[in-house]
Amino acid sequence: MGGFPLARTRKWWADPGSFITARAVLAGAIALIPVIDGFARLPALIAMLAMLWWLGLLVWQTLQIG
Repeated sequence: MGGFPLARTRKWWADPGSFITARAVLAGAIALIPVIDGFARLPALIAMLAMLWWLGLLVWQTLQIG
């Protein structure tokens, strides 16, 4: 999905792909700590929903161009 950006951003951290990756890495890191592994669900859920939203926007833009 990162190969088809909706818009070019000047800052790397403003790119949605960076946001999704950061949330997934955060969820993975939290899941490795046994005491708080239940808290990993929220960042993982946010990353999943953001990825689905981004994919939907990419499909929508592709259909509009076509």
